[in-house]
This record gives sequence, C-alpha cells and structure tokens, in this order.
Amino acid sequence: MVPAEPPVRVLFIGNSYTFYNGGVDAVLQALTRAKGRNLECTASTSGGKTLEWHWEEGDARAAIARGGWDYVVLQEYSTRPIGDVPAMHKYARLFDGEIKNAGAKTVFFMTWARFHQPENQRAITREYDAIAKDLNALVARVGPAWERVLEQRPDLKLHMEDRSHPTPAGTYLAACVFYATITGDSPDGLPATVTTANGKTISLDPADAKVLQRAAAAVSVNANAGRARSPAAID
Repeated sequence: MVPAEPPVRVLFIGNSYTFYNGGVDAVLQALTRAKGRNLECTASTSGGKTLEWHWEEGDARAAIARGGWDYVVLQEYSTRPIGDVPAMHKYARLFDGEIKNAGAKTVFFMTWARFHQPENQRAITREYDAIAKDLNALVARVGPAWERVLEQRPDLKLHMEDRSHPTPAGTYLAACVFYATITGDSPDGLPATVTTANGKTISLDPADAKVLQRAAAAVSVNANAGRARSPAAID
C-alpha cells in the first residue's frame, strides 16, 4: 500500500532513451511504490531530441515552471557528450537555473554507449560527471551500470537490435539506478516483475534482475557524495 503522505514528484526530460518500454519514469514509479514509497513521475519527452531542442521548444520549461517538483531529470541526446560538449553544458546550465528557481533538484541521466561503440562510455561519463559536479547536481550513473553488466553477463541483452535503444532489461536497470540515486537506498530486493501505471509489464528472470539490481547499487555507492538530495527525499 502506498503511504498517504504527499508524493515525492519527479519530472523526466529527455528522448526515447527515457520513454522506451513504457518509460524509465513509469518503471521507477512502479518499483518505488512496490516498496511502499510514494513517488510520482511525469515525463516531457520526444524522440531523438537534445536538451537544446527541449529548451527552445518550451514545453519542458513550462512544466518546470509549474512547480511542485522535488527532482527534475535531464537526459541529453546520446552522442552529444561526445560530439558537442559545449552545447550539452550550455543547455544543462540553463535548465538547472530554471530547476533551482522552481525549488527542485537537478538529476542528470548519464546514458550508455551504443553497443558497437563501448569506448564512448568514458567520454559520456566524464562529461556528465563534470557538469553535475559544477552544478552540485545529482547524477544517475546508468551508463556505468550497463558497462558493468555487459562485462559480467554479456549474454544479458541491454541493447535492442538497433544497438542503441534499451531492451526491457535495460530500462529496468536504468530505473534501478534512479531508485538508488533518488532514495539513497539499495535497489537489491526490488521485484523482478513490475507493471507500470500505463499498463506496460517488464518481467525478468529473478536471477537476471538480481544482477541488474546489484550493478545499479555498485555504481551508485558514493556517486553523489557531498551532494544533497531534495529536502523532500524519500525516507
């Protein structure tokens, strides 16, 4: 049963890496509520878009300005940390200013390298870490969690056949990292099967789910040391 207290509210801004398989936001909400915690997620997403596009288009900014958020998640286009770092940092800073003005905390969605370009993870990790440190923001280290799983269990598919988008297991892993980042707790022991509010079900082998949970926990320990979570963080 979900507690009666007001929910912790999270807004996700991103593209298909966020909304595939029902959405990282929806899976995170379902996993968190399965543990009896009241978390409410909303998303402003559009396929193939950058933070620059979201800034110029305006809907994401309007959503932030409506307020009531505890956290706002920023997910940049997958290759921008490699191909256009100045633009990534510029629009991350602009959004962070709006997020702070709205009384919320910024969380960066550190994405994964494409299957055939694993060497790009180093640059992706570096740029997300750098901007998060500069802005005293939180970072959900999803890409390093993928890297860890692919090293330990190369048979556990996280990429779709296009070698870019997440399988249901990839989305589940991302949600586990966000669970650890936002709650401060280990995702170990979360359910292996979850149905989201929008009717999507992810059902994993419990042993595979355990591998994903432990990878998420491992990359999240001390990832945000010294960076305060929202005052409304889940107890």
